[in-house]
Amino acid sequence: MTSANMTVYATLGPVARGAGISEIEVGLIFATSGLLFSLTSSAWGRAADRHGGQLVIFIGLLGTALSSLIFAGLFDSWRDVIGAVNLFAAFLLARILYGLLAGGVQPAATAWVVQTASDPNRATGAARVGAVVGLGSVIGPALAASSVDAAIWLPLMITGLLSGLAAIVILLAAAAPAVTPKPAHREKELTSPDMLRVYIVAFLFYFGLAALQPTIAFFVQDRFHVETALAIHRGGLVSATFAGCALFVQAFWIRRLPLSARCLLSTGIAVSMLGFASGLLVTDIRWLLAAFALAGIGYGLAQPGLMIWALLGAARHGQAEAAGRIQAAASAAWVVGPFAGTAVYAIDFRGALAVAVTTMALALAVTIACRSQATPPPVPSVPPGRSPSWCRRSGR
Repeated sequence: MTSANMTVYATLGPVARGAGISEIEVGLIFATSGLLFSLTSSAWGRAADRHGGQLVIFIGLLGTALSSLIFAGLFDSWRDVIGAVNLFAAFLLARILYGLLAGGVQPAATAWVVQTASDPNRATGAARVGAVVGLGSVIGPALAASSVDAAIWLPLMITGLLSGLAAIVILLAAAAPAVTPKPAHREKELTSPDMLRVYIVAFLFYFGLAALQPTIAFFVQDRFHVETALAIHRGGLVSATFAGCALFVQAFWIRRLPLSARCLLSTGIAVSMLGFASGLLVTDIRWLLAAFALAGIGYGLAQPGLMIWALLGAARHGQAEAAGRIQAAASAAWVVGPFAGTAVYAIDFRGALAVAVTTMALALAVTIACRSQATPPPVPSVPPGRSPSWCRRSGR
């Protein structure tokens, strides 16, 4: 699902521009699907509780496959569609299909893993779901970059078929367990001031990424003055570099770092902010790749730090719900972020990068302010002096 979604992000902008669709209209397409994704996630979650996550995941993957295949068909024959308005409507409808049906895949998958894992391994299981999502974020842009020279529609066709195949595999898999109903007092825990601050940080952090994502190919095309296919190729390479560095950090570095969740989060946000700020100054595609590699390293640190912070802020029986609320905050950011990013991009091609830097700075400020309000307990396994007290691996 993620690889298909990221492939659309990597390819739609330049194709739409070539058809006479504006940057703001591209942002509206993504914002609409993000809104539907956010609004339907809770309903799909309730459906997973009642009927099992297997059916919800199957429907989400099937919707993703259909949406991608429609995009592939439109990319292949867009010149035959009469007028940019009709093509805009067709793109919008294809994206609406994804927004309506795919919102329950990750929550249902996370619940499935958490319910089947033993108690000490639940956090690891949830982290593995995030790693799979990160892998999809690498595959999508990389596939767009490697196959667009053959045909612009080819990466959408491949990811659409793979999503359909995954839906069939899920349908044939063992049934997912039912999700345990939540206790009545969990709502109060998950709306405490500390947890609300976590949601604010999540929204700001993902808002910057959402504003930037649909404009990367635009930025490459305008900054380096290249034609559409090359812009898609290099834009996909930039996105894949970001996601690949994030995945590498999460796979090999995180467990070796003796840092608390807040330290991981604050460090990661700062590194991502530095990477995006560097992107404002680049004059060569190699430097842009280096800037996004740095930002990806920061994301690889910040994303698990944010999730761990949220999980530890809730009681054991409320951790899955806390993770779901983090996703809701991220989904809300992906509603308004693409539209905001493309709107400021229409004013200045560096605008979306500037928005990302600004929101990262705000997220860092909130994280530091939260850190100053509570000192985590010491952890004997971390030698004193190895890192500051607030930065040691601990409950918070």
